[in-house]
Amino acid sequence: MRKQFLFVLTAVTAAVMLGGCNNTKSNTGTNTNTTTQVTETTEAQPAAGGEYNILVVDENDNPVPGVIVQFCTDSMCNLGKTKEDGIAVFAAETPGAYTIHIQGVPDGFAEDETEYVTEESYGQLKLVLKNLSSTGYGDVLKLKNVGIEFTLPEEMKNLKGVLDVTAAPFDEEGRVYVNLSYLGRSREENNEFNKKWVNINYDDEEEFAAYMADAESFYNTVGAQLFYIIGTNHGETVDEIGNLMVGEKALKEITKDPVALGKAGEYEYFLLPVDMEKLGGVKTGDAPQEIIDEYNAMAGLSSDELAKNIRVLGIMKDADPLKVGDTISFDAIGFDGNKVNSADIFAKNDLTMVNLWGTTCHWCIEEMPDVEKLKDDFAAKGCEIIGVCQDADSKLDLATSQLEACGVTYNNYYVDGYHNSVFNIREYPTTYFVDKDGKILAIIVGAEIDKYKTTVDELLAE
Repeated sequence: MRKQFLFVLTAVTAAVMLGGCNNTKSNTGTNTNTTTQVTETTEAQPAAGGEYNILVVDENDNPVPGVIVQFCTDSMCNLGKTKEDGIAVFAAETPGAYTIHIQGVPDGFAEDETEYVTEESYGQLKLVLKNLSSTGYGDVLKLKNVGIEFTLPEEMKNLKGVLDVTAAPFDEEGRVYVNLSYLGRSREENNEFNKKWVNINYDDEEEFAAYMADAESFYNTVGAQLFYIIGTNHGETVDEIGNLMVGEKALKEITKDPVALGKAGEYEYFLLPVDMEKLGGVKTGDAPQEIIDEYNAMAGLSSDELAKNIRVLGIMKDADPLKVGDTISFDAIGFDGNKVNSADIFAKNDLTMVNLWGTTCHWCIEEMPDVEKLKDDFAAKGCEIIGVCQDADSKLDLATSQLEACGVTYNNYYVDGYHNSVFNIREYPTTYFVDKDGKILAIIVGAEIDKYKTTVDELLAE
C-alpha cells in the first residue's frame, strides 16, 4: 500500500495533530486503499457532492487572505489558502462533520490551534482570526513574510500601552521592512477604538467630524516609533540604506546610524532606531507618568541591545521541488542541540537516506518503527538513515515526543528557520537517497518500506 501525505503549499505552520506512534490512527486492515492526501484547495476540487467554504475574517469582520486551512475527513486531509475574499473552498463527496485546523497565518495574526468542526451539511464555516495587536505578541515575533524573528526584550513585555508592528514590502523593488512603534493606550482601549471606527463614512461630514474629535482625544498620549528593520536584496551599503525614502524623508533624516544585522538568503538586513528628536520630540499629551516611563525604557535600549534580539532567517520563496541530480545542502540542528552541516553528514557514508517528515503527517509517524528496523542493516551496507523534521523548529517538544514514542534511535535533525526554502517538498513523507557529495540519486514519495530496501541495494550495487 502506498501511503502518502501530499503537501503542496510551501509555507505551513503546523498545528499539533499527533502525539506519537501510540496515538496515531491506523488505516491498515480492511481499509487497504486509504490514502491520506493534502491537495491544493484554493479552488474547489473536482468531486461528486458539494462544497464547504471556510471563511476567515479578522476581529473587524474583514476577510483575511493568505491563511492556510486544513480540511480533514477520515481518509483525506486537504490544505487550502484563503483568497482575497477570505475563503478557501473544499469539496467533499458526501456531507459530514469534518475537522478544520488553521495551519498557517499571515504576519500580524495570532496562531490558532483550535480544532473546528463543520456542520453535517454543505455550507460555510466562519472563523475569526485575532490580530496580534489585540491579543499580545508573546515573547517572540516571527515575521515570516520579511524573514525576521524578534525576541522581545524585557522592556517590551507586559506593557500598559500597545506595541504596533508592521511587516510588509518596503517598495516595489523587492525590499522589505519592519516598523515597531508604541501607543500609550491600553490594549482594551485600542481594540475599542478600532472597532468603533472600522468602517468610517468619510463622505458623511458629521460622522467624519466625530471620528476626528475622537481620534484627537485617543491619540493625545505618547505615540512614537521605535525602530525600522530594512531587508534589501540590492546590495546596498550601510550608508546607502540611510538614503532610502520613507514618505518625503530619507531614513537617515528620521533615524540614528544603521546597524548591520547580517545576511540570510538574498537579503541583507539593517536595524535603524528612530531618532524622535529629529521628528520634533515625543509628545506626551495626557499620558500618565507610568506610560512615559514605559516608553522611555524602550526608547533607551541601545542599538546593540536591540540587535542581539533580532535574528535574520531569510524570506521563503516558492521554488521547484528538488529532483534527482540536484544537490542537497543545509545547516542542520540535531535534536540534541548540536549544529552540523549536511556535507559533514553525507561525507561519512557511501549513501545517506534522508527521510523528511512532519509532526502532522500520520503516515510519517506510522512508518518510523519500520524505518528504525532498517537502521542496522542499512548501516552494514554503507547507508546511514537520518530524519529531517520539517516543523521541529516550532514544534520541537512534540517532534521529540513522537520520536521517543516510536523508539527511533537514528539521528534526526531540523533546519532552523523556514525549512521549505531548503527542501520545498510537496508530499509527506519524502525520502531522498544521496551520495557523499549530497547529490540526489533517488527520491521516494510516501511510506514505502520495501522500496527503501530495494533502492539501497540497487544504488550500492552500482
